[in-house]
Amino acid sequence: MGVRPRLIIALATLAFAAGGCKSKPPPEPPPAPAPVDRLAPGELPLGTEKAFSLPLPVTSVVLQSYGGSCFVRTGYSPEEIVNFVRVHVKGGKVVAGTSSTTFTDVVVPAEPARHLEIDIRRAASLNEARTEIRVTDVTPPPNDPNLSEADRWKKVGLTPDGKLLDPKHLH
Repeated sequence: MGVRPRLIIALATLAFAAGGCKSKPPPEPPPAPAPVDRLAPGELPLGTEKAFSLPLPVTSVVLQSYGGSCFVRTGYSPEEIVNFVRVHVKGGKVVAGTSSTTFTDVVVPAEPARHLEIDIRRAASLNEARTEIRVTDVTPPPNDPNLSEADRWKKVGLTPDGKLLDPKHLH
């Protein structure tokens, strides 16, 4: 067999093989872009700061934190902060007054064992801060299971029947 018939056989085999193979499937489309997280009307964006377990809106600043209380300033209105806090806490009670709104005995779902009191009021200064927030940890101390009933009363300065242990020493 000469070179030419071999070439024809090789080309025929190649053409047959190429015709018998399935073509490549089309490339998969790129994945859809992730949905953009959009805020509801009036919803404040979360910032990186926290007062205990309570997340704070962006641009809020923790001024001081000591003795179980955090003091925060923000440029949002008191009404906006009250709505923000309502979304991020559970339980407790809300008391709306003329100059402040107080959330008592509320918890943040991320840390349900911690009880907070949150006081929101208009800022007294005339700078860019519009609202002051005081967040206080009011979590009751754990009970000591080794104390007797009389010892528990004594610990708070009372007799088991509720009278003062030392009437001359009032706190």
